[in-house]
Amino acid sequence: RWAGYKAHLSVETGAEFITGVTVTDANAYDGDQALPILCQQQAVGLCPEALVGDRAYSKAEARLAVAEAGSELVARVPPAAARAGCFSKDAFALALDDPAGPALTCPAGIATREVRPHSRGQVFVFPSGTCAACALRARCTTRAPEAMRRQATGRTVFLHPLEAVLQRARAAAATPRGQALLRRRAVVERRLAHLMRTGLRQARYVGRAKVEAQALATALVVNLRRLGALFAIAPPARVRWAAADA
Repeated sequence: RWAGYKAHLSVETGAEFITGVTVTDANAYDGDQALPILCQQQAVGLCPEALVGDRAYSKAEARLAVAEAGSELVARVPPAAARAGCFSKDAFALALDDPAGPALTCPAGIATREVRPHSRGQVFVFPSGTCAACALRARCTTRAPEAMRRQATGRTVFLHPLEAVLQRARAAAATPRGQALLRRRAVVERRLAHLMRTGLRQARYVGRAKVEAQALATALVVNLRRLGALFAIAPPARVRWAAADA
């Protein structure tokens, strides 16, 4: 048995202060902490325009939850998986806003609107006869033509229940604004390194609540050091206080 914890934090990318900290069990999924960290900041009056994370924060459910809370979750959407040598889902053109209904077009230019239920969403199904005779079949599927005709099912492509959210995220990440936001993620890596050097690499206590208290205290120390560094760069101007007339 091995017990451990994982610290999640949010960092403001201007002055680089840590603005949110939470601790979970080590096996907790990172993306599920995006909304709690956002709510933690909103509770003290902070209103992040966007939360920028790595691919662990790219779940459509997390993006939707953050959007409903009034912010934006920015992270690269992982590329679609595929069998070796075969076209992935990204090679297909998806039209979700078509008035006639969702449509998917394959690399060979064949479109389908046939959608079947799936345990985790829906599946687009291409005509078996068309796929069996397609010149690109070997690059699209490993199924034999005879099996396609027998099962009356050609190439299938999974459709996520929140596919529209993922499509918007892909489009946003490709814009200049999206690229600029993704580059700012390096700031949090520096703060993580400072937390590790300040003692957060090793949990000093047993129990998530106690470890979270350790993480908060460590973050406070890192913020105070950062404040001192900023004052050393640009010392605050002295202010003369005077009584104002009523």
